[in-house]
Amino acid sequence: MENGDRKIIEPAVQRLVTSIDGLAAFPQSVIHGQYFGRNIMLRLRRPGQWIAPIDWETAVVGPSWYDLASLTAGHWTQEQRLALWRAYFNAYRAETASDMGWNSFCNCLRELEIYQALEWLSWWRSRSVSHNFGTWVKELERIMKDDPVTA
Repeated sequence: MENGDRKIIEPAVQRLVTSIDGLAAFPQSVIHGQYFGRNIMLRLRRPGQWIAPIDWETAVVGPSWYDLASLTAGHWTQEQRLALWRAYFNAYRAETASDMGWNSFCNCLRELEIYQALEWLSWWRSRSVSHNFGTWVKELERIMKDDPVTA
């Protein structure tokens, strides 16, 4: 692993070590596990059934908001990402009557983003193995710098 990558990954690992037990306390549901744009088909000829997630081999019972972390990873602006988070948060609170605050929700999502990025990085040991390693290092760097609560 390159030294620059290590400087990004090591603090994230340390943060995950301190928060991993809390992930189990998040609301649980069936999750897709890889809810990225490439796994979402648009069905333009099926009114009322516009979206069809595919590639379900990683589906599992897990933290309910994990798929939101997946969906909002990558090439979104911070404003777009926060708009999606806010829409989900508002719908979640309306449907569940949860008293969870915005800051807590963002902090939970941040921990899931870190977990997800480290999970993907664990598939490759360096940039020489896959270009995806560099992509996820960049994503992890963004995660560790952004603060959705103060944005």
